[in-house]
Amino acid sequence: MKIRWNFPLFAVIMGSNKGELSGDCDMYEHAFLEVLDRELVVALGCTEPIAIALAAAVASKHLKEPLEFLEVYASGNIIKNAMGVSIPGTGKTGMNLAAALGSLGDADRKLEVLSGISEDNILEATRMISAGRIRIKKADTVKKLYIEVRA
Repeated sequence: MKIRWNFPLFAVIMGSNKGELSGDCDMYEHAFLEVLDRELVVALGCTEPIAIALAAAVASKHLKEPLEFLEVYASGNIIKNAMGVSIPGTGKTGMNLAAALGSLGDADRKLEVLSGISEDNILEATRMISAGRIRIKKADTVKKLYIEVRA
């Protein structure tokens, strides 16, 4: 049996010899859609900067004292994909801004960590960046998708 993926919503199951549609197509399509329904989550904006913001929010949430600095270590692919992407609600770009805003956000909102950010949050994040409290570094890893935040 061959599976041909028709991105992004469903799979068509093909007969192994002649490429004919299987009678089980609806069953497989239903199973595939169940997996998507279970696994997909809402993200506010592009996933790379939002993932950085979430990592920063989680790190900040566990601090026992006020945040002094954040160091973000990311793989090359994350850096490449996050650098020029606009951060929702800001009209600005940058991994450092995503991390700074994330540190001010609510980690419990997961990939919607930046929903509800205010102009005051943007100003505070900009001050953090200007003061050198947010550092972005390339992680020494072979993993293509890697984000680590140290606070």
